[in-house]
Amino acid sequence: MLRIIINFFKWLFSMKKKNSGERIKINDLRSGKVSLGAMVEYVRENVDQNALFADNLHDVAKAGLSLFELPELKSKQAIESAARQITEIFYPQDTEDPLAYIKKFNENILDIEGLPATLRSQFATPAIAELAQLDSLLAYYENESEIASVIRNAETPRYHKGYWLKAFYERTRKKRDQIADYLDNDIKAIVLRFSKPGYRENWYGQSGASEDLMELREKYPYRDIIIENYKLVLAVDMERLDWRKVNPVRNKIFVHTFQADYAHGYTHDINEEILNGIDADALLDKVNEKLKNFPLIKKRKDIFDELKLLFQHQHWYGFYALAIPQVEGIFSEISLLINEKNKTSGSLPDKVSLVRPASEVNDLHFDYYEYYLPEDRNKFSHTGKDTEIELRSRYMLLDLANLMEICEQQNAPLIHLSNIIADGPENFVSINSLAQLITLVDETKKLKAYPEVESDLLNLLHNELPLVFDLAGYVDSIHGEYEQALKLLNNWIEWGLYRANEPEGNLSTMSPYDVYKYRELIQKTYNESGMIFNESLRFLLDVHEVIINLPRLFPAMNADILAAVDTFIAANKQTLDNLGKLIRNIDFGEIQDDFLIDKVSRMAQWDAFSRSSADPATAAASPA
Repeated sequence: MLRIIINFFKWLFSMKKKNSGERIKINDLRSGKVSLGAMVEYVRENVDQNALFADNLHDVAKAGLSLFELPELKSKQAIESAARQITEIFYPQDTEDPLAYIKKFNENILDIEGLPATLRSQFATPAIAELAQLDSLLAYYENESEIASVIRNAETPRYHKGYWLKAFYERTRKKRDQIADYLDNDIKAIVLRFSKPGYRENWYGQSGASEDLMELREKYPYRDIIIENYKLVLAVDMERLDWRKVNPVRNKIFVHTFQADYAHGYTHDINEEILNGIDADALLDKVNEKLKNFPLIKKRKDIFDELKLLFQHQHWYGFYALAIPQVEGIFSEISLLINEKNKTSGSLPDKVSLVRPASEVNDLHFDYYEYYLPEDRNKFSHTGKDTEIELRSRYMLLDLANLMEICEQQNAPLIHLSNIIADGPENFVSINSLAQLITLVDETKKLKAYPEVESDLLNLLHNELPLVFDLAGYVDSIHGEYEQALKLLNNWIEWGLYRANEPEGNLSTMSPYDVYKYRELIQKTYNESGMIFNESLRFLLDVHEVIINLPRLFPAMNADILAAVDTFIAANKQTLDNLGKLIRNIDFGEIQDDFLIDKVSRMAQWDAFSRSSADPATAAASPA
């Protein structure tokens, strides 16, 4: 058997160096010199992919049969005979139907069922229609007087509408190119995947069932996932491409669940629902409550209190005039929370464009704020009037509520920290929760806006946390688990050193210098096998973050907590130092803990040290 394997690899290597005229010998298959698996792998790797899109089963088979040493395949009979000759070696059949051998060869050796050409035509039909739709839209933009010269001469638009049209024109070109590339290139590999026997049934259910979102996503990767009446749909999002179709209700669907169909914007039914179907007082209270959680933005509390009074007294022009500037101001402040070096002196579109890249859901919200709303704002600023001012004030109330949602969702450390503080200590469910908070503090403590959260943060850690959790007891309890997790990580470091013929060592015996010296070897070991010990590594990194940085960042923490931390450091100083060196020199990537097997037990261990703040004796025992 070993000789056969060696001979095959010699043959395979030589095949790659041979001219295309040399083929697999049938006798090598019969003798076992070339195994079925080796033959199949070679054929699938070397077959002409374009030839697999022939318009009949015989020519599809011929594409694979051309890699074998066979007589010329000039006729259907020759192709049938060749397919039978090969398949009977491995897949004997009790039939004289020549087509059965063609199908068997295609399915078992080429991994193809049916005709890929037919499937490609089915997949391409809607894509061609979408391409034509975008070609028509591009022609419209190129003939639109507002931006025709801007497009031709690569000019900068002078007015907001031109800026808007140019941005959407460029998006349309990009999406059009994606569809064209799909039709020219990507569709072939996708069709060949779906041509595999049983592929759709294995991945997406029964063949006759309707297509689900994931299946469509695989078939048409250029399409967008959009929300239509609270259902996920995969389609080319024309609201992002055709400036005339920007939906001003789209940003409001997460602060109010509309009963009417909102797909067409401000329809009569939508307006009636906004006028009569929204609890404005509850929404105003929610906005004011959330406002308190955000640094910089919470300074607007007096303004929002005034907005509430104006709304309740139906002073619509006053509400609208005061509310519109808040949108621009809040976007300015969000941009500073994302990066305090951002310049915020531009217009509303400029400020939205600064925030857009950091938002995970910007396409649901931001086109309205960057393109649509500035038109309304400019109109009102120039005239001081607007039509249906009560209705527009209610639009604006929904917009302000949506802005609070946008604030919460921003990928900004100071906002993350504020959200954690607002959630309270009951939302700490494991040591990872505390480690995340400490990391965020380290990232934000030098920011200008940090003092705005500092007092609430200190109250959380010094006063609120001890009432509901015995952190000192928890730290005292994890020595054994720390050692177990460290042992697993040490085993993999030792294995990496052994494979590289280096002296024995691990985090318990090495010096920080040695950890640095072998950093590339440890990195390679982690890259190859890291998933196996990710659970232990996540725990070790969290322990290190808390134990090392908690006393540094919060030297006034409760004495019993600091004592427990000092005891842990004294018992594990060498490994903690080495973990620190490891953290600074190894790229662990993003270690997810959402699906880790040990997460539940670690949460249970954490929970074992929870204590009820309703217990007066417990509360009194907790130092403030």
